[in-house]
Amino acid sequence: MDETISPTPAPVKVKKPGSRIALLFFITLGVIVLIGSAFFASMLYSPFKRVADEAFVVLRMPPELKRAHFYTSAPTYDGYHISGLQFVRNTTRDTIVLAGTESLDRSRRVLSYTELEDSVPMNVTAHYVGGRKIVPGEWTIAITESNRGLKPVARGFAPAFLDETHIAFFTDIGIAVLDLNSGIEENIYEHPPGSRIDSRIRYSPDRTLVMWTNALTNETMLGRISIHSLELLAVNTKFGNPILTDAALYEARKTLRGLEIWKYDIDGSIERKILTIPPSLSFTSMLI
Repeated sequence: MDETISPTPAPVKVKKPGSRIALLFFITLGVIVLIGSAFFASMLYSPFKRVADEAFVVLRMPPELKRAHFYTSAPTYDGYHISGLQFVRNTTRDTIVLAGTESLDRSRRVLSYTELEDSVPMNVTAHYVGGRKIVPGEWTIAITESNRGLKPVARGFAPAFLDETHIAFFTDIGIAVLDLNSGIEENIYEHPPGSRIDSRIRYSPDRTLVMWTNALTNETMLGRISIHSLELLAVNTKFGNPILTDAALYEARKTLRGLEIWKYDIDGSIERKILTIPPSLSFTSMLI
Protein backbone atom coordinates (compact mmCIF):
# COMPACT_ATOMS: atom_id res chain seq x y z
CA MET A 1 0.00 0.00 0.00
CA ASP A 2 1.41 3.26 -1.13
CA GLU A 3 2.21 5.79 1.60
CA THR A 4 0.70 9.32 1.12
CA ILE A 5 3.13 12.10 1.85
CA SER A 6 1.58 15.51 2.77
CA PRO A 7 3.28 18.63 1.26
CA THR A 8 5.32 20.66 3.67
CA PRO A 9 3.75 24.15 4.14
CA ALA A 10 5.89 27.11 2.98
CA PRO A 11 7.31 29.21 5.77
CA VAL A 12 5.39 32.43 6.42
CA LYS A 13 7.48 35.58 5.92
CA VAL A 14 6.87 38.15 8.60
CA LYS A 15 7.48 41.78 7.53
CA LYS A 16 9.67 43.66 9.88
CA PRO A 17 8.15 46.86 11.30
CA GLY A 18 11.17 48.82 10.12
CA SER A 19 10.44 48.17 6.43
CA ARG A 20 6.94 49.67 6.72
CA ILE A 21 8.31 52.76 8.43
CA ALA A 22 10.93 53.12 5.71
CA LEU A 23 8.25 52.90 3.02
CA LEU A 24 6.17 55.61 4.70
CA PHE A 25 9.29 57.75 5.06
CA PHE A 26 10.12 57.55 1.36
CA ILE A 27 6.49 58.25 0.36
CA THR A 28 6.41 61.30 2.64
CA LEU A 29 9.76 62.47 1.32
CA GLY A 30 8.51 62.11 -2.25
CA VAL A 31 5.40 64.19 -1.51
CA ILE A 32 7.54 66.91 0.11
CA VAL A 33 9.86 66.96 -2.90
CA LEU A 34 6.92 67.24 -5.31
CA ILE A 35 5.32 70.10 -3.32
CA GLY A 36 8.65 71.89 -3.03
CA SER A 37 9.35 71.50 -6.74
CA ALA A 38 5.90 72.87 -7.61
CA PHE A 39 6.43 75.82 -5.27
CA PHE A 40 9.85 76.74 -6.66
CA ALA A 41 8.61 76.21 -10.21
CA SER A 42 5.76 78.67 -9.59
CA MET A 43 8.22 81.15 -8.05
CA LEU A 44 10.36 80.94 -11.17
CA TYR A 45 7.41 80.87 -13.55
CA SER A 46 5.59 84.00 -12.31
CA PRO A 47 8.42 86.50 -12.97
CA PHE A 48 9.15 84.86 -16.31
CA LYS A 49 5.48 85.01 -17.27
CA ARG A 50 5.28 88.70 -16.32
CA VAL A 51 8.33 89.52 -18.45
CA ALA A 52 6.83 87.62 -21.38
CA ASP A 53 3.41 89.26 -20.89
CA GLU A 54 4.98 92.73 -20.74
CA ALA A 55 6.90 92.20 -23.98
CA PHE A 56 3.82 90.80 -25.72
CA VAL A 57 1.65 93.78 -24.66
CA VAL A 58 4.27 96.40 -25.58
CA LEU A 59 4.79 94.89 -29.04
CA ARG A 60 1.02 95.01 -29.72
CA MET A 61 0.43 98.43 -28.16
CA PRO A 62 -0.52 101.14 -30.72
CA PRO A 63 2.37 103.65 -31.01
CA GLU A 64 0.16 106.56 -29.93
CA LEU A 65 -0.58 104.80 -26.63
CA LYS A 66 3.03 104.00 -25.72
CA ARG A 67 3.36 107.35 -23.96
CA ALA A 68 0.44 106.47 -21.65
CA HIS A 69 0.66 105.72 -17.94
CA PHE A 70 -0.85 102.49 -16.63
CA TYR A 71 -2.29 102.29 -13.12
CA THR A 72 -3.16 99.65 -10.57
CA SER A 73 -6.37 99.90 -8.55
CA ALA A 74 -7.33 102.32 -5.77
CA PRO A 75 -6.33 103.57 -3.31
CA THR A 76 -2.68 103.72 -4.38
CA TYR A 77 -3.02 104.03 -8.17
CA ASP A 78 0.59 102.89 -8.63
CA GLY A 79 1.71 104.17 -12.03
CA TYR A 80 3.87 102.54 -14.70
CA HIS A 81 5.17 103.64 -18.09
CA ILE A 82 6.66 101.79 -21.04
CA SER A 83 10.44 101.61 -21.39
CA GLY A 84 11.76 99.29 -24.08
CA LEU A 85 9.79 96.06 -23.78
CA GLN A 86 8.99 96.57 -20.10
CA PHE A 87 6.62 98.46 -17.84
CA VAL A 88 8.66 100.53 -15.39
CA ARG A 89 7.16 101.88 -12.18
CA ASN A 90 6.94 105.67 -11.89
CA THR A 91 9.35 106.84 -9.25
CA THR A 92 9.03 110.65 -9.40
CA ARG A 93 6.11 113.05 -9.50
CA ASP A 94 7.37 114.56 -12.72
CA THR A 95 6.63 111.38 -14.65
CA ILE A 96 2.89 112.16 -14.55
CA VAL A 97 2.21 114.93 -17.08
CA LEU A 98 -1.37 114.92 -18.33
CA ALA A 99 -1.94 115.94 -21.94
CA GLY A 100 -2.12 119.71 -22.30
CA THR A 101 -0.94 120.55 -18.78
CA GLU A 102 2.57 121.44 -19.92
CA SER A 103 3.34 124.48 -22.09
CA LEU A 104 4.69 123.84 -25.56
CA ASP A 105 8.19 124.94 -24.53
CA ARG A 106 7.90 122.78 -21.36
CA SER A 107 8.81 125.71 -19.12
CA ARG A 108 5.44 125.93 -17.36
CA ARG A 109 2.63 123.72 -16.13
CA VAL A 110 -0.96 124.47 -15.35
CA LEU A 111 -3.09 122.67 -12.77
CA SER A 112 -6.26 122.97 -10.74
CA TYR A 113 -6.71 122.27 -7.04
CA THR A 114 -9.10 122.78 -4.15
CA GLU A 115 -6.43 122.27 -1.50
CA LEU A 116 -2.69 122.37 -2.03
CA GLU A 117 -2.42 118.59 -1.66
CA ASP A 118 -4.67 118.20 -4.72
CA SER A 119 -1.74 119.38 -6.81
CA VAL A 120 0.13 116.21 -5.85
CA PRO A 121 0.04 113.96 -8.95
CA MET A 122 -1.25 110.90 -7.07
CA ASN A 123 -4.35 112.85 -6.04
CA VAL A 124 -4.72 114.36 -9.51
CA THR A 125 -4.50 110.84 -10.92
CA ALA A 126 -7.23 109.68 -8.55
CA HIS A 127 -9.50 112.50 -9.76
CA TYR A 128 -8.88 111.85 -13.45
CA VAL A 129 -8.92 108.05 -13.31
CA GLY A 130 -11.40 107.37 -10.52
CA GLY A 131 -13.86 110.02 -11.57
CA ARG A 132 -16.22 112.13 -9.45
CA LYS A 133 -18.67 114.99 -9.82
CA ILE A 134 -16.94 118.36 -9.98
CA VAL A 135 -18.01 121.91 -9.20
CA PRO A 136 -15.40 123.89 -11.21
CA GLY A 137 -16.00 127.11 -9.30
CA GLU A 138 -14.63 125.46 -6.16
CA TRP A 139 -11.26 124.89 -7.83
CA THR A 140 -8.32 127.23 -8.37
CA ILE A 141 -6.29 127.24 -11.57
CA ALA A 142 -2.62 128.07 -11.19
CA ILE A 143 0.50 128.14 -13.35
CA THR A 144 3.82 126.97 -12.04
CA GLU A 145 7.21 127.83 -13.48
CA SER A 146 10.48 126.18 -12.50
CA ASN A 147 10.81 126.59 -8.71
CA ARG A 148 8.71 129.78 -8.66
CA GLY A 149 5.70 128.32 -6.88
CA LEU A 150 2.05 128.50 -7.91
CA LYS A 151 0.53 131.58 -9.52
CA PRO A 152 -3.31 131.51 -9.38
CA VAL A 153 -4.88 132.84 -12.60
CA ALA A 154 -8.55 131.77 -12.59
CA ARG A 155 -11.29 129.66 -11.01
CA GLY A 156 -12.08 126.40 -12.80
CA PHE A 157 -11.13 122.78 -13.40
CA ALA A 158 -8.99 120.72 -15.83
CA PRO A 159 -6.91 123.45 -17.51
CA ALA A 160 -4.75 122.90 -20.59
CA PHE A 161 -2.42 125.04 -22.68
CA LEU A 162 -3.80 125.59 -26.17
CA ASP A 163 -0.68 127.55 -27.08
CA GLU A 164 1.94 129.50 -25.15
CA THR A 165 -0.43 132.30 -24.11
CA HIS A 166 -3.90 130.69 -23.88
CA ILE A 167 -5.28 128.08 -21.51
CA ALA A 168 -8.66 126.35 -21.72
CA PHE A 169 -10.54 125.15 -18.65
CA PHE A 170 -13.99 124.13 -17.39
CA THR A 171 -16.18 126.55 -15.44
CA ASP A 172 -19.60 126.24 -13.82
CA ILE A 173 -21.08 127.67 -17.01
CA GLY A 174 -19.11 125.82 -19.66
CA ILE A 175 -15.64 125.98 -21.20
CA ALA A 176 -13.53 129.14 -21.13
CA VAL A 177 -10.22 130.29 -22.61
CA LEU A 178 -7.95 132.69 -20.74
CA ASP A 179 -5.48 134.97 -22.50
CA LEU A 180 -2.49 134.99 -20.16
CA ASN A 181 -1.15 138.24 -21.62
CA SER A 182 -4.30 140.35 -21.39
CA GLY A 183 -6.04 138.48 -18.56
CA ILE A 184 -9.26 138.37 -20.65
CA GLU A 185 -11.39 135.27 -20.09
CA GLU A 186 -13.74 134.25 -22.94
CA ASN A 187 -16.51 131.65 -22.63
CA ILE A 188 -16.45 129.49 -25.80
CA TYR A 189 -19.04 126.84 -24.85
CA GLU A 190 -22.05 126.64 -22.52
CA HIS A 191 -23.16 123.41 -20.90
CA PRO A 192 -26.83 122.44 -21.34
CA PRO A 193 -29.00 123.41 -18.35
CA GLY A 194 -28.73 120.98 -15.46
CA SER A 195 -25.31 119.62 -16.48
CA ARG A 196 -22.76 118.41 -13.94
CA ILE A 197 -19.34 117.50 -15.26
CA ASP A 198 -17.37 114.42 -14.26
CA SER A 199 -13.69 114.79 -13.37
CA ARG A 200 -12.51 112.47 -16.16
CA ILE A 201 -11.76 115.20 -18.70
CA ARG A 202 -9.36 114.45 -21.53
CA TYR A 203 -7.39 116.60 -23.98
CA SER A 204 -5.63 115.21 -27.02
CA PRO A 205 -1.82 115.52 -26.97
CA ASP A 206 -1.96 118.10 -29.79
CA ARG A 207 -4.53 120.14 -27.76
CA THR A 208 -7.11 120.25 -30.56
CA LEU A 209 -9.66 117.84 -29.03
CA VAL A 210 -11.32 117.74 -25.63
CA MET A 211 -13.69 115.20 -24.13
CA TRP A 212 -15.81 115.42 -21.00
CA THR A 213 -18.76 113.62 -19.38
CA ASN A 214 -22.04 114.86 -17.97
CA ALA A 215 -22.17 113.04 -14.64
CA LEU A 216 -25.98 113.31 -14.52
CA THR A 217 -26.83 111.93 -17.98
CA ASN A 218 -23.77 109.70 -18.49
CA GLU A 219 -23.25 111.29 -21.89
CA THR A 220 -19.71 111.85 -23.14
CA MET A 221 -19.09 114.89 -25.34
CA LEU A 222 -16.21 115.22 -27.77
CA GLY A 223 -15.32 118.62 -29.21
CA ARG A 224 -12.72 120.28 -31.40
CA ILE A 225 -11.31 123.20 -29.44
CA SER A 226 -9.49 126.37 -30.48
CA ILE A 227 -8.73 129.71 -28.86
CA HIS A 228 -12.09 131.26 -29.79
CA SER A 229 -14.45 128.32 -30.35
CA LEU A 230 -15.50 124.77 -29.61
CA GLU A 231 -17.14 122.56 -32.24
CA LEU A 232 -19.13 119.67 -30.74
CA LEU A 233 -18.25 116.55 -32.78
CA ALA A 234 -20.10 113.73 -31.02
CA VAL A 235 -22.19 112.75 -28.01
CA ASN A 236 -21.83 109.16 -26.85
CA THR A 237 -22.59 106.85 -23.97
CA LYS A 238 -20.26 107.37 -21.05
CA PHE A 239 -16.84 105.72 -21.33
CA GLY A 240 -15.49 104.21 -18.11
CA ASN A 241 -11.84 105.01 -18.86
CA PRO A 242 -11.48 107.05 -22.06
CA ILE A 243 -8.10 107.73 -23.69
CA LEU A 244 -8.02 110.53 -26.25
CA THR A 245 -5.30 110.76 -28.89
CA ASP A 246 -4.85 113.13 -31.82
CA ALA A 247 -6.74 110.91 -34.26
CA ALA A 248 -8.71 108.32 -32.30
CA LEU A 249 -10.62 107.57 -29.14
CA TYR A 250 -9.72 104.58 -26.98
CA GLU A 251 -11.35 103.01 -23.97
CA ALA A 252 -9.77 100.81 -21.28
CA ARG A 253 -12.28 98.28 -19.96
CA LYS A 254 -11.58 96.37 -16.75
CA THR A 255 -12.69 92.73 -17.14
CA LEU A 256 -11.97 89.36 -15.53
CA ARG A 257 -9.68 88.60 -18.48
CA GLY A 258 -7.62 91.73 -17.83
CA LEU A 259 -7.65 95.33 -19.06
CA GLU A 260 -9.13 95.41 -22.55
CA ILE A 261 -8.23 98.29 -24.88
CA TRP A 262 -10.87 99.25 -27.46
CA LYS A 263 -10.48 101.72 -30.30
CA TYR A 264 -13.19 103.96 -31.75
CA ASP A 265 -13.39 106.32 -34.66
CA ILE A 266 -12.99 109.92 -33.55
CA ASP A 267 -16.78 110.31 -33.42
CA GLY A 268 -17.05 107.20 -31.23
CA SER A 269 -19.05 105.23 -33.80
CA ILE A 270 -17.09 102.10 -34.78
CA GLU A 271 -15.46 100.06 -32.04
CA ARG A 272 -12.88 97.27 -32.22
CA LYS A 273 -10.81 95.54 -29.56
CA ILE A 274 -7.06 96.14 -29.97
CA LEU A 275 -5.60 93.98 -27.21
CA THR A 276 -6.05 92.68 -23.68
CA ILE A 277 -3.50 93.41 -20.97
CA PRO A 278 -3.43 90.19 -18.90
CA PRO A 279 -4.24 90.12 -15.15
CA SER A 280 -0.60 89.26 -14.36
CA LEU A 281 0.28 92.95 -14.91
CA SER A 282 -2.42 94.14 -12.43
CA PHE A 283 -3.37 97.25 -14.47
CA THR A 284 -6.91 98.56 -14.10
CA SER A 285 -6.77 101.98 -15.85
CA MET A 286 -4.77 104.26 -18.15
CA LEU A 287 -3.99 107.96 -18.61
CA ILE A 288 -2.31 109.85 -21.42
